[in-house]
Amino acid sequence: MLAVDFIDENTGWTVGGAGTILYTSDGGTTWSQQPTGVYNYFYDVDFPDASNGTVVGDNGAIFRTTDGGNSWEQQYSGTSNWLSGVSFINADVGWIVGNGGTILKTTNGGVSFIGEEQYYAQPLEFILYQNYPNPFNPSTNIQYQVSSITHRNA
Repeated sequence: MLAVDFIDENTGWTVGGAGTILYTSDGGTTWSQQPTGVYNYFYDVDFPDASNGTVVGDNGAIFRTTDGGNSWEQQYSGTSNWLSGVSFINADVGWIVGNGGTILKTTNGGVSFIGEEQYYAQPLEFILYQNYPNPFNPSTNIQYQVSSITHRNA
């Protein structure tokens, strides 16, 4: 299993490989399989309340339940990146993160997501050359070189 989420001391869910979602109502003493019908690896699960939950996984997989996990519906993520984290503050508003700097946000429970943003690291190297002529002249030149990053819109 790869992630777990409890909404109280007894009620929780855990997710893992091959579409596995397990549910407990006795604090983890026993677990029961919740059917998804898919074989995606799930990397995170979040339930803001007993009814509404979301799991995320490989190849942009997002599955949502509104009945405590008795049934799961696949959501369109708009990305094929692996999704590794999910957090909802209520049944409607949540964020999902994943590989390649993916950040998704929903304000309607996951029915649609607001853009995919790609964040890239700052350039690691730059070069600052010696100025010329010397800085006591009325003007001086300083050459520099920076790495450039190209941004891709999804």
